[in-house]
Amino acid sequence: MIRKKRVGSIPKVLRLFFLCLNERKWKDVEVTMKSIQICKMSKGEEWKRGNINALNGMLIALRHKHSLPQYSIPKPFILQIINSSPTRLKKLKKLFLGQSCGIRNTDYDKGYYNAWHEYIKFLLDEKHRPDQIVTF
Repeated sequence: MIRKKRVGSIPKVLRLFFLCLNERKWKDVEVTMKSIQICKMSKGEEWKRGNINALNGMLIALRHKHSLPQYSIPKPFILQIINSSPTRLKKLKKLFLGQSCGIRNTDYDKGYYNAWHEYIKFLLDEKHRPDQIVTF
């Protein structure tokens, strides 16, 4: 049986990255990141670079959130949205989708915003939504 990929579904390697990221499995996140880095992407090298930089930023912010000053202003974006309501996440998803397709944006920007769009899609999938993430 051939399974068709759902339109708009998150690529498996990216879903695994987000799952490990939310579960704080740092070694698995790093291994998955290496897989993402060696993947060939049809969108081009600049797009890929923007996408990977966004993913690295997510990783750094979550991995080192305890070393940030307690009253860090502004708080890293991933820490602002990780426990957001589905309504807010849907608005952000729409915003990032627009940015990832925007004709004025560079390929790097499109890749960067695409990573955030995919992460928000992941968060909206309730079965993968973290139950309790301690944030400050």
